Amino acid sequence: MKKIALLVILAAALTFTAQGCKQRDESNLFYPMSPGSKWTYKTTITERDFSQNSTLGDAQTPDEVKLSEEKSSKELTTDVSADGFEILKGVKSSVMSYGVNSYSDRFRKEYYICEKGDVKLVQTALQDKYTAVVPPMMILPGEDNAVKDWTWSGETGFGKANAYFKITKSDIINAGTNYEHKVSTRVDSIIILIDGSLSIQESKWYAMGIGLIKSSTKIIETDKREININSEIAEYQMSESQR
Repeated sequence: MKKIALLVILAAALTFTAQGCKQRDESNLFYPMSPGSKWTYKTTITERDFSQNSTLGDAQTPDEVKLSEEKSSKELTTDVSADGFEILKGVKSSVMSYGVNSYSDRFRKEYYICEKGDVKLVQTALQDKYTAVVPPMMILPGEDNAVKDWTWSGETGFGKANAYFKITKSDIINAGTNYEHKVSTRVDSIIILIDGSLSIQESKWYAMGIGLIKSSTKIIETDKREININSEIAEYQMSESQR
């Protein structure tokens, strides 16, 4: 369960990120992370738990042991805010905060840095427990970077993992009542624990001037459970400095 909670945090961290960075401003066209910006998302979470049930009777064989499936689903509102900057090991980092909701009663944060325009996740926090991502995980390359796909390997806090990313630009989608037909950048990714016990598969859509407008995430704990998280933007409030 602890690994699942950490994976949900990492999934959120991969969700709320920016495309590229400006030299003197950690905000950008595809995700304005200016302090004071706020986003609200409508989220649906579906969980499937798998457990082994044995067939009663003397004739039971391994082939007669079946997997039973229990499903649960819930809808919630997720609030995200850009809270400014903190210094991590001498480097200025953008801080994104996530409010308490009906899925998690714990407050969490993610920390990002920009290196030559590349956006990288460097740390996550659940309540007062901080977990470093080593080495920093590139979420999106800078706008001038021609990279369209890349890989990552390292420590995430829930174990050693490998990650794979791919960008598809100019994807037109519908997202929420007020954000229909937005031209966006789509990012597909998968993170797999080296021991094979857990994986995250994601697709994210970022719209110019707004940030994330839609996401689809599947978290799989091998032979135990599957969590599907689908979010669409409900409201975006830009910071005073952007108005």
